[in-house]
Amino acid sequence: MGNDEKNMVAFRLSRRGYDRQDVNRYIEEMSLRFTASENALRSRIKELEARLSGEDCEKSPVAEKLTAENRALREENRRLAEENSRLSEDCRPEDSAEYREISEKLGDIILKANLDADRVKNEAEAEAEKLMSEASERADAVRLKSAVDARVLLSNVRTSLGDLTEKQLSALKTVSKDTVSEYEKLYKELEERFDAMGKLTL
Repeated sequence: MGNDEKNMVAFRLSRRGYDRQDVNRYIEEMSLRFTASENALRSRIKELEARLSGEDCEKSPVAEKLTAENRALREENRRLAEENSRLSEDCRPEDSAEYREISEKLGDIILKANLDADRVKNEAEAEAEKLMSEASERADAVRLKSAVDARVLLSNVRTSLGDLTEKQLSALKTVSKDTVSEYEKLYKELEERFDAMGKLTL
């Protein structure tokens, strides 16, 4: 893992974007680190300048090395100061373009999630209504078929009973009129009862 990956910072997200406390804490920590580095570099520069102050060292290899190190440290100090200033400026949550972009994207994600949730809910309700309607239609079809079957059965029984009664009446022609009248009355009552049962199945 490189130094850049080690130094990467992950902020928590709040509803409006990065958590402000995390960002402010990070800026404060980085400012302290840059200030400490700057102070250390200043001390090192002063030390080198003190060592270079003697005339006897001006032309020695050690002096040249110290002079080069001094220039490098001054350049590093300048770079750190610029980085500190840029970081403090760019990491302001309210003004950062990156902050605004991330906040807008997060808002779009939340909006899309809400719309998807509403869509799924509506589809589920529509499917439930469809299933209930189909179940009701099947129940109606079953009831209708049962009623038709009952009417057919009654019709068949009535026909069979009629045939049987006709046969019985034919067989009773030699019987007295009173007996025949009694059978006819019984047949009529049976017909009325079957008519009533047929009406109940409608």
